[in-house]
Amino acid sequence: HVKEAFVKGLGQLTQVPHLNDTLQFDACFHGVPNSNSIPTFTLHFDGGDLQVPIENYILRDEEMQKSCLAIIPSPTPANIIGATTMQNFHVNFDLGANTITFTRVQCSKL
Repeated sequence: HVKEAFVKGLGQLTQVPHLNDTLQFDACFHGVPNSNSIPTFTLHFDGGDLQVPIENYILRDEEMQKSCLAIIPSPTPANIIGATTMQNFHVNFDLGANTITFTRVQCSKL
């Protein structure tokens, strides 16, 4: 349902084929929308919400003037949160407390 919500939210842009043959994202648009026109993306967990930064779910190609939603459906019932979504986050798995925490970081500065 995420893809449908984004397609609706970016309705002012013309949908186009994927960026290239390697990246098979199927929700691509002509144009590079500004941040104000892009719907937000929040992951909801039992212990809180994680607001995902725009650059972690919208791929922009300024030269080609295309943008793609970097989310694809899973072939299984499980949800997979991929590496693009988790860029610039530390993910901590506390097995003793049975929790996962997310902390924003600038990985390029580590």
